[in-house]
Amino acid sequence: MALYARIQSGPSCIRFPPINILAKDLILKFLESNPSKRYGNLRNGAGDVFSHPWFREVDWEKLRNRDIVAPYLPKVTGEGDASA
Repeated sequence: MALYARIQSGPSCIRFPPINILAKDLILKFLESNPSKRYGNLRNGAGDVFSHPWFREVDWEKLRNRDIVAPYLPKVTGEGDASA
């Protein structure tokens, strides 16, 4: 029951470790309980996520064209591996 109560209380009960303020902001926007205000679900869809200041250094066009290497490449064992 304690876990359920914490889930219902939402992000207010999260104790963040010392992290970048922009990372925290992005996480909180994903945790928005109101779907009409949640990142990825707004008018611009995923565009809101891509344009968030946390990703300001990412050149999405170059990444899409594979002109640059992603800063993190998860190790996957095959198609459908969602362990990462």
